[in-house]
Amino acid sequence: MKRFDHDEIQDALRHDRDSGWALTAEFLSAILVWAGIGWLLDRWLDTGPWLLVAGIVLGVVLGFYLLYMRHRAASAEHYERFRYR
Repeated sequence: MKRFDHDEIQDALRHDRDSGWALTAEFLSAILVWAGIGWLLDRWLDTGPWLLVAGIVLGVVLGFYLLYMRHRAASAEHYERFRYR
């Protein structure tokens, strides 16, 4: 079994930290974008808060979908990187 050196461990930790911030930003931006679209449609159609609420729900659902897809891609990359060590 190969031992990891200090620089390799630090690079992996830095990558994980940066990935966490990117995932947080993607999740929040999905919610904010769809909430904004719902708010604009509410103002345009004069429907009250219903499209805003629908936009928030849609943003949360799509945000979780983005998280799931990123997790699948990262898991496959992690498996390939450390498979032969």
